[in-house]
Amino acid sequence: MSDIWHVGEWNKPLLNTAENRRAKIAELLNDELFLDIRTLTRRFQISVATARRDQGELEEAGLLRRTHGGAVSVNQAAQDPSNAVRSVSHQAEKTAIAATAAGMIADGDGALLDAGTTALDVAKLPVGRTDLTLISNGADIIAELIRGEAKSVYAVGGEYAETNRSFRGSLAEHFIRQFNVDKLILNTASIDLDRGLIAPIRFRT
Repeated sequence: MSDIWHVGEWNKPLLNTAENRRAKIAELLNDELFLDIRTLTRRFQISVATARRDQGELEEAGLLRRTHGGAVSVNQAAQDPSNAVRSVSHQAEKTAIAATAAGMIADGDGALLDAGTTALDVAKLPVGRTDLTLISNGADIIAELIRGEAKSVYAVGGEYAETNRSFRGSLAEHFIRQFNVDKLILNTASIDLDRGLIAPIRFRT
């Protein structure tokens, strides 16, 4: 691809054939988690209709998966980053989100914490609050709650997934159904700023 693309030339319409443009889109998706329609139209100086047509062709070729507003790589769509990778990503933002979420958990609440690094930050905050019932399918979260001397902790069991250190499967689902909780801390994949919709990560059970 180096013979048709040069650093600093995002704004030049060099990729004047659909084949070359689609090859570059596929290449970009190897490096980026998500490419939205607006990014494609801006970078390649094409219309929304053309961007969508490119996505459709690449999806038919098995090189990407279309989502609301854009596309993700089929390789990235098939696997979650590990907790070790996510734990060092956007840490300041996660800390702020965790503080807000933890502040919404009222005295006497039952709260279910999904496995994930942001939920883990939430689990570090109710230290000393003995009136909460806390449930999680995350191994790290359960360990953190115990370390914080939470008094009423329920660990979800099931098939263990090392990628995000969680328990999932039919046993986990059956266990969770035994509870009615007041608050749910659920990890999300994305937020649509235009429509205000949240696309949740598959609930890890």
